[in-house]
Amino acid sequence: MLGLLAALALLASVLAGCGSSDDAESPAVSTALPWIGHAVRVEEGRFLFTSSAPGLPSNEAVWVAVGGELELPPVGQKVSVDFQGGAIATSYPGQGTARVIKHLQEEGEPFAGASLTAAEAIRRALEQLPELAVPVVQGVVYAADDASWTVRLEDDQAKDERVQEVRIPDAKTPAEQGASMTGHVVRIDKGGFLLTGEGGPSGNALSVTSPVSVELGQQVRVRFDGGINESYPAQAKAASVERIDSGDPQKLALSREKAIRMALEQAHAAVPIIVESSYQENGASWTVVIQDGMDAEAEPESIGIRVDASTAP
Repeated sequence: MLGLLAALALLASVLAGCGSSDDAESPAVSTALPWIGHAVRVEEGRFLFTSSAPGLPSNEAVWVAVGGELELPPVGQKVSVDFQGGAIATSYPGQGTARVIKHLQEEGEPFAGASLTAAEAIRRALEQLPELAVPVVQGVVYAADDASWTVRLEDDQAKDERVQEVRIPDAKTPAEQGASMTGHVVRIDKGGFLLTGEGGPSGNALSVTSPVSVELGQQVRVRFDGGINESYPAQAKAASVERIDSGDPQKLALSREKAIRMALEQAHAAVPIIVESSYQENGASWTVVIQDGMDAEAEPESIGIRVDASTAP
């Protein structure tokens, strides 16, 4: 069932037909109090917030932009959101920018004996019902007697308003148990870095939150602290970051790490994955092959890096 934002958006479109303005913008609904609900989808720089919480008029859905020092919540997390300017644009889903985001626990949490958190159970339930256009969490319950969760989900865009129940076994996956991933640092961001490589627990690219200082082109092994947010790239917090020695001879005039760094600076890939790096001694050069993780069908990019007298190891 569409909520207040959808109704206001429809009303605004009707009113817009009664007049004209070159500078017309989407009207906004006031949000005097924090809204409480769940992050049901996460994309780069924003997440889809939906709610059926008491105090809100019917179900609500808002794409929440996140910037500055704020961090995106993981899928399934219950949150309260204060919006900048106290208003949301009345499209459907609505659109607003977060001023404050707080992580909340479900009623009754923590549940005695549970291995998963409620947020992890909700995330798994959402993964089992990808066909839901605008999923709304209607409830989550843990049953200690059979070690399982029941998550109740509704599609806010479905006409039948049917609530589906998904049973989730209470068992952690290897990724949630603190698995690791080995790959190359291909981008350094504020508060972390982008790690890419094959054989990760959640695809070939991982945005890592870590205070550890790393360098572009380094090969590292990251052990995770907690679960993994299944966006692309996936997102996780590092428990530890270990540098991997390339094993190359010390006499090389240009190290593998620096050659990869120079190749990354030339590459065009949105999510660069280092497929191969090889040294040609006769030609005194490196060849670094880079695949774009965002476009698996694209031809890998082969970048040659020459060693010359001005290049330091």
